[in-house]
Amino acid sequence: MSKQNLPIKSFTENQFISESDSLGDYLLIALHGRGDTCLGMRRVRRFLELPNLDWLLINAPDPWKNPNGFEGFSWYERPPMHEFSLKRSLALLEDLLLELKDLGWEREKIILMGFSQGAILGMELIFSSSCPFAAAICISGTILDPDTINQRIKSGAFQTPILISHGTKDEILDYETTLDRVMTLQTIVPNVSFHAFEKGHEMQKNEFQLYRAFLKHKVLK
Repeated sequence: MSKQNLPIKSFTENQFISESDSLGDYLLIALHGRGDTCLGMRRVRRFLELPNLDWLLINAPDPWKNPNGFEGFSWYERPPMHEFSLKRSLALLEDLLLELKDLGWEREKIILMGFSQGAILGMELIFSSSCPFAAAICISGTILDPDTINQRIKSGAFQTPILISHGTKDEILDYETTLDRVMTLQTIVPNVSFHAFEKGHEMQKNEFQLYRAFLKHKVLK
C-alpha cells in the first residue's frame, strides 16, 4: 500500500492511498465533517474493507476550532451565512475533478463519500453536476433547500446511484427532518436509497457492511 500527496492545486493538503503503483479503476473521494481533518476519514477506509479501491482524502479549506480545542477544518459557514463559502467549496471540488481527469480519473469513475457537512457538500456537488458520478454515500448529512431541488438539479444526479444513511438518535441533524427531505428528493430522483441506523451523529463500524454491499452491487461488480 502506498500513501502520498497528489500534486494538485485545488487541495494541496491531501492524502492519496492506493494498493498498487498504477491507478485503480475507481477513486473514492472522502469528505470529512465540520471540525475534522482528512486524516479522520482514514478509519472509514479500514471499515469499508475494499482494498482495490483508490482513496483521496482532502482537507476542507477553512480552519475550524472545536470546543475541545482540536483544530480541524470546515467546508462552509453555518446556515444562513453559508451561501458564499458553500459555492466556493463546490468550485474547488469542480477544480479538483478537472485535475483528476488530467490524471486519469473521469467523473464516472469517482465515488463520493461524505460524513455530516461533507455528506451535505457531496449531495450539492451531485445536484450541480451534468455528468454522473460512479456512486455516492452520504452519512449523517441532510439536504439543503429541499424546496428548490427541482430548479437546481442537473442531469448527472439522475444517473448517480446514491445511498443516504442517518441515525434515528442524531443530536445534530434531526432524523425526522432529514427523512422528510430525503423523501422529497426521492420523488424527484428515483435512484436514491435511504437507510436508518439506531445511532447518534457518528459513524459506527457495523454500518459499513451496508456501504460495502452497496458499492459492490452498484459499482465494483
